[in-house]
Amino acid sequence: FTFAEQQRNVIIENVRAGLAYKKQQRQYLSSAVPYGYRLVNGKIQQEAHEAKVVCHIFQLYLTKKYGYKKLCQQLTQQKFFFRERPFQPYHIYSILKNPLYYGEIKGGSLGKYLGTFEPILSKATFLQVQEIRQSRCTAKKDTYPYLLRQKIKCPFCGRHLSSKYQWNTKKTKTLHYYHCT
Repeated sequence: FTFAEQQRNVIIENVRAGLAYKKQQRQYLSSAVPYGYRLVNGKIQQEAHEAKVVCHIFQLYLTKKYGYKKLCQQLTQQKFFFRERPFQPYHIYSILKNPLYYGEIKGGSLGKYLGTFEPILSKATFLQVQEIRQSRCTAKKDTYPYLLRQKIKCPFCGRHLSSKYQWNTKKTKTLHYYHCT
């Protein structure tokens, strides 16, 4: 090994050990916190107004009257904003699918665990919303049978990789590949 490689390996080991320790202490691993929470002195805490908005989003979605776009419109009419900007469908999507709102932290390669902070929702409410989301999900029909579909996951976020194809620049052949959604 060169000195640089050895130093890199030491840094990697130290980061892994630090993350494992934080998980053991049931602390939040990231510096980026989702809507409804703030990071105060390294600990995750509810932001009162945003937490109420998150509850409102889940309750509206449970009525089954709203999809992501209609929820955005409804929230804008009610003067609720996502950090001073109007809500967008991807904000709603990321809020509704995030288990952090009932207290579960996704620890990546370290696995899931319950945090020590106060959850915004009950697990039952979260699971009800997931059932509705799954029932509304429509799968796209592909003409090509991708053999690894629903079998491989993104090493970074844990989602299933999507399959895609496109023509090369000379339009002589089709390129098939997998990418993270």
